[in-house]
Amino acid sequence: MSSKEIMKKITDFMPEFKNRIDEISIEDIEPNPFNPRKKFSQEKEDELIESIAQMKIVLQPIIVYEKIRKQEKKYIILDGQRRYQACKKLGIDKIPAHILVKEPTYVENLSIMFHIHNVHEDWTDLAISTTIPELCRELEIDPQHPTKEGMQNIKKLTSLSMYKLKKYFDVLTYSDEIIKEFREAELKEKPDLDVDILSELKSPLKKIRALMSSSMKIEYSKEKIVKIIVEKKKNKVITTNKQIRKLSKIAMNVNRGKVNKQVAIERIKDFLDNKEVTIDDIYSDTSEAIEQAKGIIKNSEKLRKEIDNIDLRKLPNEDKKSLSTELKNLNESIKRKF
Repeated sequence: MSSKEIMKKITDFMPEFKNRIDEISIEDIEPNPFNPRKKFSQEKEDELIESIAQMKIVLQPIIVYEKIRKQEKKYIILDGQRRYQACKKLGIDKIPAHILVKEPTYVENLSIMFHIHNVHEDWTDLAISTTIPELCRELEIDPQHPTKEGMQNIKKLTSLSMYKLKKYFDVLTYSDEIIKEFREAELKEKPDLDVDILSELKSPLKKIRALMSSSMKIEYSKEKIVKIIVEKKKNKVITTNKQIRKLSKIAMNVNRGKVNKQVAIERIKDFLDNKEVTIDDIYSDTSEAIEQAKGIIKNSEKLRKEIDNIDLRKLPNEDKKSLSTELKNLNESIKRKF
């Protein structure tokens, strides 16, 4: 089936439910094998178990579709796995459910789940990122180099914004080994990694490697740099993902001729070779003052315009005096610096 045929099928497909809500046996229900979400919040599940135990009823029916396997009818969950798990733990025999009239195809299955979970129960970023290649394969889209039309098709299927889609496609540029480390982190009680760092890394990684010589690129491959930065994030040497943007600023200041290239390379190498060296350490040695000056210049231009536009006649004497004092203090600070 071609991409256009699949898209038309999805566009025409609407989940039709039986007019009534059926009570179905817990034993006849199975989790959805295509659900990429592997971890559920224990706290939220405990709250749900307590709520169901008190109310003696599941207020929101789950959504399932019928699947005949070896002449045996099973119901596969599209929405409501946490409610299903809670009922199992409470020993409840039956659960209310909306049942799809027809079994969805693989792509329809994923599309329905994407739309449901975007509304009220978001999947993790990693779960989404690792599911998108499945949709790409079905729609004959290259996940490494998606076309504009391909991106629009995935957007329509998933109801994700284009901004989020680009972030998830960024994640797909990394190796399976890197992704595996994030998948393992996600299953921990307190995850020490999130895939946002991979999205943040894309541009800085490209910029700092562009500064390197051919031999240095061999010594510090993309994979090696990513692993070093991921390890520093896990060990809290890097405390926020946004700190990674400072690597881009260092590279840009080198390209503008404001930072000596050799000095920048040496400091970047120091950052990569030494576990305790932070991004702030090398940023302070290379670009921090330059960026501070850029910010001061920008703010001073705005301040000058505000001073020129203010009508002092409309200002109370007390405020006029305070403004005059602050401007004099600012002038003294500038004289001390220069």
